[in-house]
Amino acid sequence: MKYKNYNTATILENFDKKLNKNYKVFNNEEIKKMDEEYEHKIKKKEQLKLQKKQIKKQEHKNEKKKKNKNLNKKHNQNNTNNRDNSFHNRDNNINQNGNYTNNRDYNIINNNHDNINFIHGNKNKNHDNSFPNNDDDGKNQQKDRREILPHAFLKKDIIGLSETGSGKTACFIIPILQDLKVNKQSFYALVISPTRELCIQISQNFQALGMNLLINICTIYGGVDIVTQSLNLAKKPNVIVSTPGRILDHLNNTKGFNLKNLKYLVFDEADKLLSQDFESSINKLLLILPPNRITFLFSATMTKNVAKLKKACLKNPVKVEVSNKYSTVSTLIETYIFLPLKYKYTYLSSLCFHYQTRNIIIFTNTCATAQN
Repeated sequence: MKYKNYNTATILENFDKKLNKNYKVFNNEEIKKMDEEYEHKIKKKEQLKLQKKQIKKQEHKNEKKKKNKNLNKKHNQNNTNNRDNSFHNRDNNINQNGNYTNNRDYNIINNNHDNINFIHGNKNKNHDNSFPNNDDDGKNQQKDRREILPHAFLKKDIIGLSETGSGKTACFIIPILQDLKVNKQSFYALVISPTRELCIQISQNFQALGMNLLINICTIYGGVDIVTQSLNLAKKPNVIVSTPGRILDHLNNTKGFNLKNLKYLVFDEADKLLSQDFESSINKLLLILPPNRITFLFSATMTKNVAKLKKACLKNPVKVEVSNKYSTVSTLIETYIFLPLKYKYTYLSSLCFHYQTRNIIIFTNTCATAQN
């Protein structure tokens, strides 16, 4: 085999020739033009994507409107059919009996009309005052709100002394919701309540009054898995409603949970809180919580323990006393039964058997005794 002898110079020349034929060297201006063209293409693609998304959204809205129209049509048709059936039945009754003179329905309408006038508050001397207790409760609730809410809106510490069920829950919910409407801060308010039932009731009132504000409310109490509660706290709710022992457990044990930015602290049913051996946990809570806050303390009576709590956690508070005494309903009959402890459940069962035709509520100290 014969091999050609190539010099390095000839090899480099051939390589340069190939480069000049296959590759083109660009100037800076040409490179800029290419970059601009590429950017223009990308912008066009993005605009097309946005247009497609907008078209899809409009189509989805139109479909929803059509579905709602169809549902409304069906609903109206059902109403008209029911109305026609009722008229048809009435006409049949008229044809059978000759004349339609139903005095009973006329009296019912008049009685309902009288009740409606009374509820709205028309003052008629001849009218029977058939609901005195409900009217008095409404007046007490209005009195509570008139006296407490102006001080609450001025962001002052408040001691509210009023009966259970007098509408004081709204007196601390309304100012908290008003502030949350402006600034939806996490861990904004903490409400302490003695029992799980009251916690649930307060959280339901928060949800009802703040339904349009989309506020996150977390309810914490004993007897529920602490891990699920810590997951709910990780969502950073705006309002926490809790029993004192369980919130203290979370503050000590749940990682990343603190109430440094707390603005409102509410003690509901303070006399019950301090009568159920919660005093030590409340004192620990007050050491952990920030001092720069607004505190509301509501109680039915002003006991010595409540007075101590007032000195510990309130700064220049405004005292609003709606009712001086813890009153009970005048129709309530209270009786005591003194008997040996071992016969307690036998007497209880006999009483339940005796009053089996009536509704009975049995109150116990703990869930365990209720189950037993």
